[in-house]
Amino acid sequence: WLHRRGVPQPLIGRVGFLLAEIRRFKFRKPNSAEDAEVNRHTNAAVDLSGDAATLFEVVRHPRTDVNIAPGSRILTLGQSWLSNEALLDRLITLSAGSFLEAYVYDISYISGAHLSGWDDNEVRADRLTNLLSQCSTVFTESRTTEREINKFAAARSLNVDVVTTGLRGKSLERSTAGRSKSTPKQPFVLYVSSFNRRKNHDFIARVWTDLYRTEAVFRDDDIRLLLVGEIQGESKYGDPEFQSVLAENNIEVITDASDSLISDLYQHCLFTVYPSLQEGWGIPIQESLMSGKVCLASDTVPSALEIQNAAVVKLNPNDFFGWRESILSWATNARMRSAFENRAADYSPPSWRDIANAVWSRQSHR
Repeated sequence: WLHRRGVPQPLIGRVGFLLAEIRRFKFRKPNSAEDAEVNRHTNAAVDLSGDAATLFEVVRHPRTDVNIAPGSRILTLGQSWLSNEALLDRLITLSAGSFLEAYVYDISYISGAHLSGWDDNEVRADRLTNLLSQCSTVFTESRTTEREINKFAAARSLNVDVVTTGLRGKSLERSTAGRSKSTPKQPFVLYVSSFNRRKNHDFIARVWTDLYRTEAVFRDDDIRLLLVGEIQGESKYGDPEFQSVLAENNIEVITDASDSLISDLYQHCLFTVYPSLQEGWGIPIQESLMSGKVCLASDTVPSALEIQNAAVVKLNPNDFFGWRESILSWATNARMRSAFENRAADYSPPSWRDIANAVWSRQSHR
């Protein structure tokens, strides 16, 4: 409609962005967490004159007068700019004369584009190039992504300082109320991850199916595999008919687990698996250790490579028989599990203070 009336394309993009923001603001659910967040930020005073600046209110209310002192640090968290050209333009415009700093969680849309499931990877790469060309510092959570960003920037003759902050999973408090009614009474192995192609669910389901059909102990002890996470592309895992096929081999899918249920599942599982093909970090590996559980993980996942703990068992994500033998061993050897659970308990993740200090000081947390 705007295009037919001769409105320039850049302006159409900005208007579309603003309309989307207005709609999101107007149609948020009353009394929801989002509603509370919007009210909290909307009622807060907008002060962008200090050493650190926030763009939340500037994007929410584009007509807000902004007074950013030259030389200020502007830190953008989140990656909305990846899919929002107007936001990226505004971010760069507002940061003129200041030091723009960005937190880039991963660049899987480049290093693992064939696994991403997105159809706009080239556009995302162009936006990353645009952002890096304006940034003085980029923060990321793993040394693996740090290396990838440096290589991406070097190939485009860009000079950017990349700082690794580290990351930690949620604090999963052990329940004192006993086992949740939703937690299986039978022994189970746990895989916590969103359902998309790079998470390798089909692979681990095939491995488990072979074990269940050929190893009597899995049937006799009724050991099951729990796949827990939200659907992000692999929609078949939300299909009741497909779930029924998986259930024939003792594979259960949970797509609506609460944080408290996930915490309980970590607490009562035999061990966890994480066969993902591509990650920026891999928080569930941390959460497994923080829950005192062994994790069988892909040797391509940054957290598996960078966390030095014997309870993280690293495997090739495409090695069918390697995973089969490892799952069989850990599922049937309680003494070995117990010994390595003690090693998992030794793990201490970086604190949020450590991570914040890395950002504030621009010094990598190691």
